[in-house]
Amino acid sequence: MTGDSFYRRMTLGDSVPDEGPVLILANHQNALADRVVLGRSTPRPQRALAKGPLFQFPVFSWVLRGGGAIPVFRAQDGL
Repeated sequence: MTGDSFYRRMTLGDSVPDEGPVLILANHQNALADRVVLGRSTPRPQRALAKGPLFQFPVFSWVLRGGGAIPVFRAQDGL
């Protein structure tokens, strides 16, 4: 435990490589906090996935796109 009351950091395998593709995954506890915690996990640039319908709201769309989020459209979204 690193003193965080909401997250427990777990590392499986090697550290994050300096280059090349890599996936950094988290159990989805809190969308905003997840992004902050993952963003601090490596100095590499990161892009997050966000459900597509959130991009229909101008303010959310602006924030998500500004943060480099990629929209993901699920079957249940009807698109």
